[in-house]
Amino acid sequence: MKANTKTSFLFEKSLWVAGAAFLVSACAPFSPPEPVDQAPIVATDVAPEGMLLLQGNTFRMGPKDASIPVTVSSFYLDKNLVTVDKYIECIKKDACGAPLGDDANCNYNKMTKTAQFGRANDPINCVSFTQARNYCIWQKKRLPTEIEWEYAARGTSNSTYPWGNDEPSDQNVCINTKGTCKVGSKASTLFGKQTMNTIFDLSGNVWQWLDTQISSPLKATNQPCYSKCGLRGADSSISTPFFYESWYRENSGKIEENTSAFGFRCAKDQ
Repeated sequence: MKANTKTSFLFEKSLWVAGAAFLVSACAPFSPPEPVDQAPIVATDVAPEGMLLLQGNTFRMGPKDASIPVTVSSFYLDKNLVTVDKYIECIKKDACGAPLGDDANCNYNKMTKTAQFGRANDPINCVSFTQARNYCIWQKKRLPTEIEWEYAARGTSNSTYPWGNDEPSDQNVCINTKGTCKVGSKASTLFGKQTMNTIFDLSGNVWQWLDTQISSPLKATNQPCYSKCGLRGADSSISTPFFYESWYRENSGKIEENTSAFGFRCAKDQ
């Protein structure tokens, strides 16, 4: 996933600016209010096991110098990425297909049909968007949208990264490694800061599949993916900080791609 360059990063910012006007007109006659000047809160309702209920709000989405106001409804989000062991349970129930990727860093061993040694609690990877979506359906959930992911990452805080403004390091994110890290081995984060027992690995470890169709010009949308899907979070092989920024959108998620850089978590409507 290092194919992106600083040029693509700057190009992406310009596309965000172009997309902002489109979003405002597309949403007429309703114009979302400006974000309230307070930290978003987590709803107090009892969430399904392993999930967190995020209270809806309006926040600014996109690069800081070209962000747009977007409103999101309350939703549940998995605290953790789906692990290899959890995905294997779905395979055994004939509800999921085995990961098809052939990358040397795939955490599922297709020969033994088990996790690679020591990787049972690492994120499942080498799965396509379709496989990720099927797993979430089996769980009676769904994949998050791009808007939901970015809202969980930054809320109204406008922090640079999901954990705050400090640059990525192995203290706050799974970064610059040849493989993945154990799920939940880094501090949990929510709304642009570290918080106890909230969302783990929101950035780092693997890029996360999102059920949002990515088009050009890039724009905030909830259109379900049908060909080129949203990916957020950056994978553990990357060391360049801007890939980990809360607004950064990976732009190469074809629906059947299945590299070791791709994993996922699930979401659910309130």
